[in-house]
Amino acid sequence: MFSPQICREFLAVLTRGPVEGRIFTVDEALSVLDNARAFCAMLHESENVLVELLGLVRRHKVKGKQVHDANVVATMLATGISRLATLNASDFQRFEDEISLEPLVS
Repeated sequence: MFSPQICREFLAVLTRGPVEGRIFTVDEALSVLDNARAFCAMLHESENVLVELLGLVRRHKVKGKQVHDANVVATMLATGISRLATLNASDFQRFEDEISLEPLVS
């Protein structure tokens, strides 16, 4: 499943520099995203996501760029998703009391 935030971050990563030794053009990055979206449902951010986000920020003292990670978790919580597969498990460890992490290896 994807959220608009995940789509934005996906495009930012693919277009900011080499990924696995490859530089993606904007058109290539959009094509990869379109292909991935064809297999995933889109989760929409709502007021419930904001409520969850504010609670996470308060409980976990989230600040700065970490708010983006908290928003991923907030979207999950607001939509009933409990497991997160990520290459950046350390970014989400603070939320392990709320979600299960499935660390990926590149």
